Amino acid sequence: MPSGLDSQTIQVSARAVLNTTFATVLGFNTMAVAGAVQARRADAGMDGAGTRRHRLHGHQCGTPSDRTATNCGVTTVPRVPDTTLASLNNNMDLLRLAAADLVNILYGTRETVANLWVAVVPFASTVNLGPNRQSWLAADSAANLTGDFAPTTWRGCVEARAGYAGAPADGDGNDDTPREAPFRPFRYLSTLGQYTLAGAAVAGDNDWARKLWTPTTTGGNAITENWYFWRGNYQVGPNVGCPATAVLPLTAAKTTVLNAIQSLRPSFRGGTMGNLGLQAGWFALSPRWRDSWALGPAPRARPPACRSITGYATCARSS
Repeated sequence: MPSGLDSQTIQVSARAVLNTTFATVLGFNTMAVAGAVQARRADAGMDGAGTRRHRLHGHQCGTPSDRTATNCGVTTVPRVPDTTLASLNNNMDLLRLAAADLVNILYGTRETVANLWVAVVPFASTVNLGPNRQSWLAADSAANLTGDFAPTTWRGCVEARAGYAGAPADGDGNDDTPREAPFRPFRYLSTLGQYTLAGAAVAGDNDWARKLWTPTTTGGNAITENWYFWRGNYQVGPNVGCPATAVLPLTAAKTTVLNAIQSLRPSFRGGTMGNLGLQAGWFALSPRWRDSWALGPAPRARPPACRSITGYATCARSS
């Protein structure tokens, strides 16, 4: 009968009593025999990139009246399977918990699983490749980065590689590496002083001056993007619309993946550019990007059944 030794192994054992023929002359009319065999489940292998567009609809922290513990709170994601949690009443919290459930299903109680790697790719109207990826930018963009974003810093988001002079052919539809086709940083220009009505200056949608907001800052138009979680749609600055969480490239460690999921936060003042999110998921899975992500050499023997899978989560309004 089969019996489970652990979550990965099953053992089948059998016992029988057989009638003998030649052994009867020795006085043995029957003989008992038994056997057992174990089978261990093979991990077929999977590269997974979870592309997540994260923006709250309904309950959110967009206005002062919405800033409640329920609408703005963050539940700690479960770290082990079969954990029962009460989610807060906002879509972002539900997304984090659902993503963590998937990870716990894939890993179980193990920290790593043979031939399993997972990436997390947050996106909104753009994708955050990480502020440490300045070497992935075009030379002129990298040279002007400090001055363009001062007094704050570049958060790590990039523009689509299309629609501007010198853009590579099909730049938003291939997996060219940064070495082959460098990026341009995403920068939301200030609209301060750009609009008038009947000869009088009127506010734009991203009026910011070169000063950071602090509790003691005087005057208006300070950059408030670092307080995005509380200011919601009322934040301003050069990084507005850029997701706060950067792409996590393929990793084998369950804890690292769950930490990235825990860090996901809503993005405001942006759209849903699903094509860019999916392309970034392609970057995470593409063998051509291994050197860019510093993943080291590819495994010598990729399991024949290993699959690359992209899970895509977005808001219903863009589906």
